[in-house]
Amino acid sequence: MEKLVDVDRRIIYLTILVLVSLPLLKPLGIPLEINKGTLDVFKQLDAVPAGERVLFSINYDPTSAPDIAPQAKVMLDHLMSKDVKVALVCFSAAGPAIIEGLIAPHLEAGKVYGEDLANLGFIAGAETAIRNFGRDVIGTAKADYHGNDLRNMPIMQGISDVRDFELVFVFHGYNPGVQEWVRQVQGPLGIRLLAGVVSVSVPEVMPFYTSGQLSGLTQGLRGAIFTALGLVAGTKRTGPFLIVGLVAATKR
Repeated sequence: MEKLVDVDRRIIYLTILVLVSLPLLKPLGIPLEINKGTLDVFKQLDAVPAGERVLFSINYDPTSAPDIAPQAKVMLDHLMSKDVKVALVCFSAAGPAIIEGLIAPHLEAGKVYGEDLANLGFIAGAETAIRNFGRDVIGTAKADYHGNDLRNMPIMQGISDVRDFELVFVFHGYNPGVQEWVRQVQGPLGIRLLAGVVSVSVPEVMPFYTSGQLSGLTQGLRGAIFTALGLVAGTKRTGPFLIVGLVAATKR
């Protein structure tokens, strides 16, 4: 112990610096499992051609946002980077403000509201509203969150029912959510439906994925991290990539 006391503190600091830096410079390569549902979501989103339209259904509020908002953010970021157009709708009263927060960075970056993005606002009626919206988008929503007539918005041209979107992505924090979309829209209309859910909802939603009614499923913050990483070209390692992915997924 006395010998340690006599060691120059600069040597101690240098040793600590080396030990901390080594894992950053050469990641340990600890394997992390990427579940099939997350892989399916990434593949589905990555396959959407530029110029096509995707619908997001934002069904969460501030209480469930920590677990699911990062998912919505990274999915939207990915589609915007591919020049895919995204319309966002919600069936909960907290949704419009959440949507505004999601799209604001992209509008600031140069995306055009009404052409690249649209906030269709809150549609009251829970499951009935989802059913009606699925079959008649324009007739049910009529105007966006800002009062603009949907018939005059370029992003909505040619949209009749939700089958006119390349796919639909439901972000589920609570009901109405995945179950209502499957029951009222996916089953009857045969749309491609993806879902991102809070961790506690996985057991009730998983049967829809295993049955094929959901084409992909991300679970909690972990799903957002892997998608934010772009799956790091298929690798499964930790280190700086995971840290960067976590920051990207949680930044709002």
